[in-house]
Order: sequence, then structure tokens, then C-alpha cells
Amino acid sequence: MNSRNGLEAPAWLLKTFGCSPNNEMLMGDLAEAVDRGKTAGWYWKQAIIAVVVGAFATLKGRPVTLLRAVSAGWLIFWPLGFASFNFVYPLALVMLGLDEPDLLIGSWAPPFAWHTAPFGRIYTFAMNAIASGLLFAVGIISGWLLAVLFRPHSRSAVFFFSSSVLLSWMVYSASLGDDAIGARLPWSVYFWMNAIVQTFCIVMGGALADRKRSTAS
Repeated sequence: MNSRNGLEAPAWLLKTFGCSPNNEMLMGDLAEAVDRGKTAGWYWKQAIIAVVVGAFATLKGRPVTLLRAVSAGWLIFWPLGFASFNFVYPLALVMLGLDEPDLLIGSWAPPFAWHTAPFGRIYTFAMNAIASGLLFAVGIISGWLLAVLFRPHSRSAVFFFSSSVLLSWMVYSASLGDDAIGARLPWSVYFWMNAIVQTFCIVMGGALADRKRSTAS
């Protein structure tokens, strides 16, 4: 059995998000270590450490660059989020008829099923699905634009900015009262799903910008 089986995910993580100029060499060294008996868990640990250490190393001695990157990220991220949820989201609800529960439920169910609890949940789910889609789109666009602006340190810039976004979600969660949406199950699961996936989308947006640049060159 090939000792490298099951390592596709951490290898992709390191290849996509690794910031070190010696990233390819490091990937080769880690693969050889696995061939000599290292476990998949060890490979995961080394890949994550390499991504984090590489991000710090590329911006070492550049605190101003780091500050500019995080600030620029928020100057992109916040207006996009504001516009999405104050203009795009309400418009989407109106266009799809989701601002009128009777219209939505009536179009998906026979008359005798109107206003029943299951269809009420479908209505709520549709609104939440649109909101989540907007959150993820804001993340991807923010990461892509930040990567374009901060070449050749795009990966580090996106890494630190995405970390600041996740941290802001954590701070927001800690500030929630017991009765707030997102503080208790099942909404807390939905809250953290959005927070984690949006953070990942920021990094993916940066990776897409890097890939487009590599393809163009």
C-alpha cells in the first residue's frame, strides 16, 4: 500500500497556501519522510506549521506591510458586507418573493399545507441560504482583491487578514447575550459554519488570484 495515500488534502493545503519560497522543496522533504514511516497525522501537523510559519517569515521585519494588508482587507471586506446585506440581500428577497411568506409557501405547497411548521422552516432556510451565499461571496471577493493588491506577499497578506476576520467572529460570539441569535443551538452551529467557511473563502479568493496570475505568466 502506498504510504502517501490519504495525504492529498494536506499536500493541497501546503501547495495552495504555503508562503515560503522553498515550498516545493519542503513538500518533497515531507513526502520522503512519509515514505520512511511518518504518519498522516504528522504530515498534517507539519503542513499547518509550514503555512503559519511561512506567512510570518515572509512578512518578518515588515510590520507596516502587515498593518497595511490587514487594514486594506477590512476596507474591502466591510463595505462589501455592508452593501451585500443592506442592498443585495433585501433586493434578492423581493425578487424571489421571499419577503412575502405566503407567496413562498403557497408556491411550494398545496393549499392544505400552507402555514404549517415544516414549510415555515423551508422559508427560513431559503433566507438563510441566501445570507450564507452572500457571506461566502464577500469572503472570496475580498481575498481575491487583497491578493491582487499585495503581490508578491499576497499569501501572507491574505493569511493574516483572514485570521483577523475569524478573530472578529470569535470576539463577536463572546459578546453575544444568551438570548441572541447564534448564542445557542441550533443557531450557534449555523453561526460558526458561516464564520469558518467565510474565513476559508477569503483564503480561497487569494488562492484563485494567485492561480490566475500563474496561468497568465
